[in-house]
Amino acid sequence: MARLATAFATCSTAARRAFTSVFPFATVPQSDLRERLLMKIGASVQAIRLKFATLKGSVIRRGVGLLALTLPAALFNLGLSYLASRWLGAEDFGIYYAAITAINIAFAPATILNLFFTRAVATVGAEFDAQHAARASSQVFRLIVSWGAVLTALAVVGAAAIWGIAGSFALPVAIFVAVVVYLSYCSEVGRIALQGAGRFLPLGVYTIAWMSLRFAGGAIGIYFFQSVWAGLAGIAIATLIPMSVLFRPWTMFRERYFRPWSEHDDAGRRLVSLIKLRDFAKLSVGFLLFMLIAHADILAAYVLLEATQLSVYSASSVLPKGMLVATLPLIQLVFPLIVGEKASARPTITLVVRGAVLTLAVAGAGALVITALSEPLCSGPHGIASCDSMVMRYGLISIIAMCLLRLAISVDYAARNDWVPFLLMAPIVIAGPALSASATSSPLALGQSYALFSAATLAAYSAVSIALRVYRIFVARVQASERNAA
Repeated sequence: MARLATAFATCSTAARRAFTSVFPFATVPQSDLRERLLMKIGASVQAIRLKFATLKGSVIRRGVGLLALTLPAALFNLGLSYLASRWLGAEDFGIYYAAITAINIAFAPATILNLFFTRAVATVGAEFDAQHAARASSQVFRLIVSWGAVLTALAVVGAAAIWGIAGSFALPVAIFVAVVVYLSYCSEVGRIALQGAGRFLPLGVYTIAWMSLRFAGGAIGIYFFQSVWAGLAGIAIATLIPMSVLFRPWTMFRERYFRPWSEHDDAGRRLVSLIKLRDFAKLSVGFLLFMLIAHADILAAYVLLEATQLSVYSASSVLPKGMLVATLPLIQLVFPLIVGEKASARPTITLVVRGAVLTLAVAGAGALVITALSEPLCSGPHGIASCDSMVMRYGLISIIAMCLLRLAISVDYAARNDWVPFLLMAPIVIAGPALSASATSSPLALGQSYALFSAATLAAYSAVSIALRVYRIFVARVQASERNAA
């Protein structure tokens, strides 16, 4: 019996140890157990909050949200042109479309202006705080409002003088074209302010509000007055609304214009140092070279192809070139983030990689959708006339490379490497005509050549840009080691 009792006690002890090793809380007092459970629950909740905060602040999540808000804005512009074609006569619609084309051409430099001032506002916000960034945005708004008003007045006077001499166009339409262009530039400062402050959800809301109001104002003017000038007047009035809500210009009557910044504080002096005319010129030249490369195939088609082939290539390029506009919000997202990281002396490689992944994903998904629908888009009863699906597919390959190239150029500008895009793209622009000489036979041959040219341009630019960055890092480390040795 004694041996049996000893064996039972030994087994009980072993079982208790095994149980407590698997369930350690079995030997813990209830008060300690409650505290440990609360600590674990608190740690889990904190981990979940951190995960959601990371997702909320991620480049990909913000990029998808921004695209979801800004892409429908493009549909409003197309919708207004469609309604104008239905509600206006043939002659008036021709005048309206010419006026909208003139507005789009005059507003094209807004992208360059946006990047230039966004870099300045984002830098001020990173080096100081959000309040100083908002003040810098207000100063940029007053700068554009004042000097833009002068240029608009000169344009109106010039149009009136030409009308008095020739009288071959409608003067009210020309005046409203100038006014719409002026107000559009003023309203663009709202996007600059929101981008520079990193407020991307309000940026998307502001953009879609601007375009929806523009659509409503133009549609109301055209429908009720059946005239071009009324539609343009409605667009002008509608453009005032989001801009006025954001900046409240009625509170700025006593503020300084033309030279709105104050150089008596550090933030004002920093803003002045960031908006030099030579910096704007360098950025403008680089982006104009990019636009030339991105549309080089169209220029080559005009030179190399006959009229019928030119119509095929042009029609096949409509949707691919549209993707370049559709992915522009991704640049508006990544650019100020990189500027802020650079100003704070933090590494930017993660942002660049995520921006590239997001750009590739969006452009690639768009290309896959268009490719899947290429047959009905080109040969269907409601498809694009003269479109060729194979030419379109090569155009999609080219435009993916161009979207990534634009991102690489934006990264260099965000890092204030302003001369790098010009120095790298100028030889490409010079060599472009020689590379296009082999594409004289057909639209398909031109599409293939331009796809190869686009991929080679992206690879060359990226390789040289990365090599320059590695060289700068190497030189900085050597200099740092020499200083430490001294």
